[in-house]
Amino acid sequence: MSNEKEIERVVAEVGRQAGAIHVLANCAGRSVSSMLLDLSAEDWDAILGINLRAVFLLSRCVAKNMIAHKVPHGKIISVSSISSRMGEFGNGAYSVSKGALNTLTQVMGLEFAQYGISVTAVCPGYVDTEMLREVFETRGPLEGMTAQEYQDYLVGSVPMKRMADPAEIGGFIRFLATDEANYITGVALTMAGGKMLI
Repeated sequence: MSNEKEIERVVAEVGRQAGAIHVLANCAGRSVSSMLLDLSAEDWDAILGINLRAVFLLSRCVAKNMIAHKVPHGKIISVSSISSRMGEFGNGAYSVSKGALNTLTQVMGLEFAQYGISVTAVCPGYVDTEMLREVFETRGPLEGMTAQEYQDYLVGSVPMKRMADPAEIGGFIRFLATDEANYITGVALTMAGGKMLI
């Protein structure tokens, strides 16, 4: 995902087969539970490679396709995180990568607007996924808790007292891909059950 030549090859192949690309959803992500003092440079590079570099490379390639095909309302949508707005203990590289992703979204929104391309990000809170279940197992001990205690602690801090269903996040991304969202660009939108209000 962070290999420039491979991304260019894949996007070019999609362009050959499908012509114009109308929507790009950047959904791949990686996290490693680790204190920064213990985090290897390799893990740092891998996390930023998937969560930030790949988004930049894919978005740039797809935007060029949209511009070449004069797509009237292209959409680039990325999955960020509430950890982009508030650094998380034991999750430093991920938090940094998602904070930078929000800034990248702002800049792409500004620069791509002249071509009619909307660029947005979604900042989910706790979503009931395999990745989050792994977080309970690996980051709980960093906080001195069992996986269940850590899950209860995190979910208990959400005003709606539950995790999001992945389909809820997908539905919001689907909305951002429609013409109803043509005037939304350059913003990272929080979807966290009241956990974070910005």
